[in-house]
Amino acid sequence: MMMQAAKKMSELIISNIESGNADIDSITKCSDNLCKIMKAAERIANTVTRATVIDVIIALDRWIVERSKTDSNLTPELVDTITNLHRGYIEHITENELN
Repeated sequence: MMMQAAKKMSELIISNIESGNADIDSITKCSDNLCKIMKAAERIANTVTRATVIDVIIALDRWIVERSKTDSNLTPELVDTITNLHRGYIEHITENELN
């Protein structure tokens, strides 16, 4: 959502400049808003740590196992595949953190 807003702001700035109707005040306002959007996105990205991602994946795995008790679509093979992929992803982001 935030990136869509940033894209729209960028497009608005470019279209104002390209149209020749470049009102410096509106371009400045759009630029300021774009900077605010990008700063907010950066702040959000920095608050989601690898530990948080790992916690969410583990919670999701537990939920999938519980759900598989009542959902016939979640076969034991599918649950194993999903949890193995999740473990692999956790290993991947942990290795990248160390490198």
